[in-house]
Amino acid sequence: MPSSDLPPVWWHPERIVNAWAEFVTAIVHETSERPNEFVFYELWKGTRAEFDAIQGPKPYRKACMENVKQFLERVDVEWNSPILEWGTNLTGRNQSA
Repeated sequence: MPSSDLPPVWWHPERIVNAWAEFVTAIVHETSERPNEFVFYELWKGTRAEFDAIQGPKPYRKACMENVKQFLERVDVEWNSPILEWGTNLTGRNQSA
């Protein structure tokens, strides 16, 4: 499904950005090789335990999942820790600074 076909209220970045100081950024990726697949990355400050306890149960997450459930085949959740970064300094691990 092209991104133009996504429901208009599938994700509310302004709610995230305005509500939590722990939020850094979010990116949605699509690829021409798999036009029905989207990858959504969120970058947050803190640990997974902090995220799970504080952000995980937020009502907007449940609402988001309800809004997109019909479009999902599966949801994979990972917690990754940055070790290097180039071009930006979102994680504080910029190697070009």
